[in-house]
Amino acid sequence: MDKKTLINLGSGRKPHGLKGDVEFWTASGNDTYLEKGSQVWLYPLEGSTLPIEGKEFEIEQIRRGNSVLIKFVGVIDRTALEKILPFEVYASREEFPDLEDGTYYVVDMIGLKTVDGEGNVVGKIADYFETPAQIVFTVALKNGERLDLPYVENFFTDVDIEAGTIRIHLPEIVE
Repeated sequence: MDKKTLINLGSGRKPHGLKGDVEFWTASGNDTYLEKGSQVWLYPLEGSTLPIEGKEFEIEQIRRGNSVLIKFVGVIDRTALEKILPFEVYASREEFPDLEDGTYYVVDMIGLKTVDGEGNVVGKIADYFETPAQIVFTVALKNGERLDLPYVENFFTDVDIEAGTIRIHLPEIVE
């Protein structure tokens, strides 16, 4: 499968125990929709023996606690896992569960135009990161500057995925 059509969910970088479980890191901590039976694609990071074009795996078991632990079908033990580590984990967007109205996947917001209260384009959503308090979006402004804004109603007043726009209220910057 073409990596460009998939969504990066996180990575596996170290084994856990002797039975082939991997400690799965996601940008959102323990928050993942993955479950037993989910199909994912693993792509190699430096040192992995996975093919460069990636390889599809099925999740045999997933456990959540202080970290997310995943066991893949066919990875029989720690030795087998260590051969394919480290890797990035990707999934098809079609595998994501449906959301309630008014909620969005962050990945669907990346690249959307940002507009002001009058509908003028001020930039686009370039990236995001998470803090313990909330998601923070990086807005690439038309003037070339980048602005990090927490995803709260004061700054993000309307999201229209179908129109490809997010209405934002830019903060006044005091120098």
